[in-house]
Amino acid sequence: MILAKNIALIGLMGTGKSTLGFKLASVLSKSFLDSDALLESFAGQSVRAFFAERGELAFRELESKILQTTFEGNQDFVLGTGGGVVLEPANREFLRAKALVVWLHCDVEILASRLTGDDTRPLLAEGERLNKLLELTQARNPLYKLTAHHSLDTGALSEAEALGGLLDLVYNHSK
Repeated sequence: MILAKNIALIGLMGTGKSTLGFKLASVLSKSFLDSDALLESFAGQSVRAFFAERGELAFRELESKILQTTFEGNQDFVLGTGGGVVLEPANREFLRAKALVVWLHCDVEILASRLTGDDTRPLLAEGERLNKLLELTQARNPLYKLTAHHSLDTGALSEAEALGGLLDLVYNHSK
């Protein structure tokens, strides 16, 4: 059985892209890359600081550039993307063409609970979290659906169950 060379996890913040992506990569003997960490390394500052200093438009432009360069090498990796990577149509097309894309999602109440106390998310810095997450869900879910080859609801699953679900999707996609 031949597995997808590259796997990309998409979805809103708090759905498990980084946590599950790292574990999935380990099980599959692949590298794990986190697009926000790559962006922070390239920019020399945190995502939150970059947002505050340069704004969302500059962030999205750099995010797209980093996405393109990430796939230039001949690597074998799992990529945890930023939640807004799907906002750019070219990014959606690029991801579908270059990787097996899995959309991780769950109810906004669960997301809000998972993100309690997390002050690193620039889009949650203002206003009430639940309302902002609802707004993001309504705007982005159709884009995640367009981009993904598969989806997995991580809301009611333990970390081990979610990892098992991801592995099933990866192995079944390869058949």
